[in-house]
Amino acid sequence: MLKNKTILVHSVAALCAIFGFYLVYKISCFLYFSAKAHITVYQYAQLLWATQDMYFRFLLIINFIVKPLFIYYLVWALLTWFFDRKK
Repeated sequence: MLKNKTILVHSVAALCAIFGFYLVYKISCFLYFSAKAHITVYQYAQLLWATQDMYFRFLLIINFIVKPLFIYYLVWALLTWFFDRKK
């Protein structure tokens, strides 16, 4: 794959991972807090971690680390396969 396509693939995958992170954050804030409450990502993570409940810590790790990495890898793999298939 060309260098320009590689940069494009990684850029699109990173943008999808950031968007996925934002969606997970907004949906989980909507589910756990009132719709009018504005809370930052750091405050949300700090609040979940301070609960001392393993479920909320596990939720924090899965939602904010594993899901964006999985989205990045999935988009990267699909775009790499798509561009390599065209050769």
